Amino acid sequence: MRKQSPQGAKPINREAILRALLAAPLEGISTFTRLHERLARDICFRYQCGFRIDEAAPSVSRLSRVFSAVVELGLAEKLFIDLVSQCKEASIINGRHLAVDTASELPVALDVTPANVLDGEMAAPLLEHVVTTHGWEIDFVMMDAGYDQVKNYETVRQYGAQAIIAMNKRGEKEPPEGIASDGTPRCTMGYGMVYWGADGDRLKFRCPHAVGKVDCPLGIAACSESNYGMVVKKRITEDIRRYCTPHRGTQNWKLLYNERTAVERCNARLKTNLTANDVHVRGIRKVKTHMFLNAIMLLASALAVNHIERHKKTA
Repeated sequence: MRKQSPQGAKPINREAILRALLAAPLEGISTFTRLHERLARDICFRYQCGFRIDEAAPSVSRLSRVFSAVVELGLAEKLFIDLVSQCKEASIINGRHLAVDTASELPVALDVTPANVLDGEMAAPLLEHVVTTHGWEIDFVMMDAGYDQVKNYETVRQYGAQAIIAMNKRGEKEPPEGIASDGTPRCTMGYGMVYWGADGDRLKFRCPHAVGKVDCPLGIAACSESNYGMVVKKRITEDIRRYCTPHRGTQNWKLLYNERTAVERCNARLKTNLTANDVHVRGIRKVKTHMFLNAIMLLASALAVNHIERHKKTA
């Protein structure tokens, strides 16, 4: 952002303007006009951003030009990626979740697309970004029904993780005979069998009567010669959309899926506490930069709090 040549007119303090652009979301400032007005009347804010005491506040047009330079250079995204790495090194983000770390509720990747691009189309590039940029291993990827596409399950498996995605019942075809919509096999009497754990990619289901879940009028003898009851095993690869570990609908599956509320809380902070929902720039690249500036403030705030807490412990 520095001026390359020492000659010519007095250089613009671009670094101070960049600090002002970064501070704007935290101060609830979403337009260049309001940012100029705040810098013009608040000498303390101006000084904290890095301007000299005797330096005038930058004009609205100058703020806009520097913002455009930030967009062209991709500085906001670079800073965002750097801060995510710093949060990982500080153990604030553990790096085992997609897009939003569910423990810290901080963003680790984001993108902005036109309204005609479906959510489900963005899962693969976001996942690839998280893994390749930061080298993280991922265990589970939790997504809502908007991402319920076979290709997303396949992509997640490519990275050695398990997709936990709600099923989109719209336009859903009838499942194979003897199988419930969530992949649970049905016994000969039509009862849903009981999930009994997994061995690698093989899911095990037992007779519901044998484990005391139902009172079958035919008893165990109708389906098995053993007191253990009938057992059915299913490979995840038979239908990677229906089958997963843990099995759909189980307590462990629900606990994992509920962690995706971290995304909603993160979005709420960006929209309510910052200015992500108050966009006054046009064009995908500028809107994306606006979003990155907001996300940067979440990460920077988390790093600052972590630094203070660590200092207290060592004091």
